[in-house]
Amino acid sequence: MTPISAIIFDLDGLLVDSEPVQFETSRILFRRYGRQFTLTHLKKFLGVRVVEELSILKHQWQLKPTVGELLAERKEILRRLTREKMQLFPGVKELLTLIRRFHIPIGLGTSAEKWYVDEIMSKFALRPYFKTIISSADVQNGKPHPEVYLKVAAQLGISPAHCLVLEDAVTGVAAAHAAGMMCFAVPSVYTKHLDYSQADKIFTSLNKVRQHLTKTII
Repeated sequence: MTPISAIIFDLDGLLVDSEPVQFETSRILFRRYGRQFTLTHLKKFLGVRVVEELSILKHQWQLKPTVGELLAERKEILRRLTREKMQLFPGVKELLTLIRRFHIPIGLGTSAEKWYVDEIMSKFALRPYFKTIISSADVQNGKPHPEVYLKVAAQLGISPAHCLVLEDAVTGVAAAHAAGMMCFAVPSVYTKHLDYSQADKIFTSLNKVRQHLTKTII
């Protein structure tokens, strides 16, 4: 096995149980315009940047507001729901603490917007664990393009071949694979039925990942 010199995390659906909050946010937003955002939409846009999601749905549903206006509305709803309802997945702090204890640098590569990442980092006191964070504002191409993970590796000063990515989304696994990185998938209840064949290993929880790393890599 290639030595692991850095571990890079996704955010939504991996560290935070965001799908219920994101789903409710989109439902509230599009209900204002007489449209129904369903679980099918949620699954379709997992791992896709919000601006791309809104652009697609604006065109599909022929909505009058600009993408920028929709973004602003969605941000206001999501900020409130994040503060009220967002939760960490079990095992997050334990896994991050284990990795840090062995002096392995940790990065975050996410399709989320910077303000949202900052909300999560603040709410759960996660920022000290991460040496670098790359969000949608820092890249031109969303996942499955490898740009976000390549930028994290570059900022960490670690070769992509020596990075391990933890992902919940198929698009994220594809991005890690395209970046030449090892990838462990931790599917959510929304994505466990999808094809994760590009992942090096598949786990049912972050606690299972921690147990594996304790025995093998760390």
